[in-house]
Amino acid sequence: MRETEGLKVIRITRIVKFVRVLRLVRLLKLRRLSVKIYEQVSSRVMTLIISLVKLFFMIFMIAHWSGCLFFLIGDAQGEGEDPDVPVSWVEADGIREASIGVQYVASLYWALTTLTTVGYGDITPVSIDERLYTMVIELLAAALFGMVVSNMASLLAVFNQQQTLKNEQLVEATAFLKKKGVPRELMLRVR
Repeated sequence: MRETEGLKVIRITRIVKFVRVLRLVRLLKLRRLSVKIYEQVSSRVMTLIISLVKLFFMIFMIAHWSGCLFFLIGDAQGEGEDPDVPVSWVEADGIREASIGVQYVASLYWALTTLTTVGYGDITPVSIDERLYTMVIELLAAALFGMVVSNMASLLAVFNQQQTLKNEQLVEATAFLKKKGVPRELMLRVR
C-alpha cells in the first residue's frame, strides 16, 4: 500500500515538473511574439515606448524573483525557540502565517525598495543567509541601475538624433531661402 502511495507522489512530482517546463515554453513563445511586434512597429516613438515597457517588465521580473527568493530564504529559517527573538525577517514582520498575498506583497516591496536603493529599513534581513542574499541583490541593483541609465540614454539619443537632423535641415532650408532672397513672411510659412 505504501509503495503505491510513493509511486503516486513520484508521478505527481513529475507532472508538476512537466507543467513547469510547459510554462517555460510559453515564455519562449512570448519572446518570439515580442520580436514580431517589434519588427512591425515603424514609428520611432512607438519603438521608444516598447523599449521602455520591455525595460520595466524586466525590472519587475527581477524584483519578483528576488522577492520570492528572499521570502523563501526567510521562511526556511524556521521558527526560533524564543518568540521574542526572531530568526528571520518573516518572523520579525509576523507574516509567516499571513495569506500568500500578504507574503508576496511584503517580499516584492522589499525587493523593489532594495533594487531601487531606497531601502526604507522597515523590512530588514535578520539571519546571516538573508544578509548575504541582500548584499548580492544590492550588487545586482547597482548593475541594473547602470544598465537602465545606459538604455535610457541610448533610447533618448536615438530619439534626439532624429530631432537634431530635423533642426539641421531646417537651418539649411532657411539659409537657402535667405540666399535666394525669399521674403520673410514666405520663409516663415515654409517652416
